[in-house]
Amino acid sequence: IDDAALASWFETAKDGYKTDPQLKIKYLAISFAEVGNKVIIDQPKIEEYYNSNIKTFRVPEQRHARHILLQAGENDSAEVHKEKAAKAATVQKLAKDGSDFISLAKQYSEDAGKNNGGDLGFFTAGQMVPAFDQAVFAMQPGTVSEVVKTQFGYHIILLEEIKPATTKPLAEATKQIIATLLRKEAESLVFHVANTAYEAI
Repeated sequence: IDDAALASWFETAKDGYKTDPQLKIKYLAISFAEVGNKVIIDQPKIEEYYNSNIKTFRVPEQRHARHILLQAGENDSAEVHKEKAAKAATVQKLAKDGSDFISLAKQYSEDAGKNNGGDLGFFTAGQMVPAFDQAVFAMQPGTVSEVVKTQFGYHIILLEEIKPATTKPLAEATKQIIATLLRKEAESLVFHVANTAYEAI
């Protein structure tokens, strides 16, 4: 291919060889972390923030439960629902009559957590689906629920333990408060430092 032919072809295809635009810049970075190192948060500031924001340090009541689930969803037939509801009633009676709940969960539950005895750990009100949530928060520790129907199927619930609502003590909240105050004060300082640098430049 000679140069003339190549040049002629290139004229028809040169748009495909365009590079993206590029910029060369210089910048001055003033970080929150760098400025925050110069901020001192003393104990009175920490206590003032804690007392003014006490609601944010409240830990709501938590409940520890286990469950056995017989799965039946909205797309399953009435026959499937009838079968699972009947099976759930049988398992619920076994649990009420004193059979070991963990063993029952391992044997009958169709939930992914069956191997750990249906353990759901601790959770607060509103974390579970409404019907399940309402049942758990009406129970007393050590009791077994009636069969509870949700969109996932039929549940039998054992309430293990209740952790009452508490307020996180100042000592436990101090680290969180310091981080919050450092960030707030650093934001203000960073703007001042950046503005000063801008005017100087």
